[in-house]
Amino acid sequence: MKKTNLETILDKNWVYLVNRPYNLFGASLYQRWFDPPQIYNLFGVSIPDNLYIEEHPNLVRRYVIEEQQRTFQSRIKEILENDRKKAKEILERGIELSEQVKEYLAKSPFSNLNSAVDFLVELALHATVFSYFSYPLLEQSGDQELLMLAEKLRSISYYPEVVDKIINPLAEKEASDTYQFLTLSEVLTGDTKMAAERIKASEEGKRFVYAKIAEQEFVEYVDDAMGVISNLEETEIGQNVKGQVAYPGKIIGRARLVLTSDLNSDFGEGDVLIAATTNPTLMSLIKKAGAIVTDEGGITCHAAIISRELKKPCIIGTKFATHAFKDGDLVEVDANNGIVKIIK
Repeated sequence: MKKTNLETILDKNWVYLVNRPYNLFGASLYQRWFDPPQIYNLFGVSIPDNLYIEEHPNLVRRYVIEEQQRTFQSRIKEILENDRKKAKEILERGIELSEQVKEYLAKSPFSNLNSAVDFLVELALHATVFSYFSYPLLEQSGDQELLMLAEKLRSISYYPEVVDKIINPLAEKEASDTYQFLTLSEVLTGDTKMAAERIKASEEGKRFVYAKIAEQEFVEYVDDAMGVISNLEETEIGQNVKGQVAYPGKIIGRARLVLTSDLNSDFGEGDVLIAATTNPTLMSLIKKAGAIVTDEGGITCHAAIISRELKKPCIIGTKFATHAFKDGDLVEVDANNGIVKIIK
């Protein structure tokens, strides 16, 4: 039997990488980081093929081709080992661009979406992508100067605010509020013909699968996104999860799920923050939290760095904490052993 487009796309060597609080437009914007001319000019390689599956409304899991990921990681390692000057210039440029963001958030200089996206890509490549891949290598190398630069960038990531306050309003100006159901390329070309159909699918509880492979975009809405994810990752979701300890400790508290940049209004002092990932927009909750648990993460992630600074128990890389627990569940976070479980 001939495979469907979706089956053909899923039948690749995909590996899970990160979660992000994105709608379809946001996922395609995020994809722009990894296949523009800028990334080739900066690194000489890219991660062109990516898969995004919406697991919660407006929250996606990103998958990459393992071989492409390894090639990109090797190139970052090569820059760090053989061209320290370039590595330092990239990190310092990331900090410089991050300072510019503060001015741009106060008063945006962008009159069109395309120029704003170009700035976001430059910011992301220097401040986020390079620091993400270089941080663990720098920890091993012992280069404290570069490590401090990378750590600073990991803790002050501004791209979510650029998307929320600059990119999204420009996209809405181009395509009204339907832009959330369009890809970046569709918004830029004014191609809105699929918006109504996708809105209807979303209202029916379907979730999108978005991929870009060999420069071709693919979008399909599916009934059972978690079934697709479980098959792809060959795993079952239970009521306990395990992850990597970012900072030790052990507490019992109420689980508070934060799946997007909208802050959970029920969040109280000592509650357990459970999120796909964290970023600076969640700092008000992080400061109140008794512990932090994330689906994604490694030692380079925002949650890991901030938990060490604040000395809060933190478990990262659980993959499915946002599915295993419901808002309000009483949970035990054992960040000595990397286990989170429901307390009956």
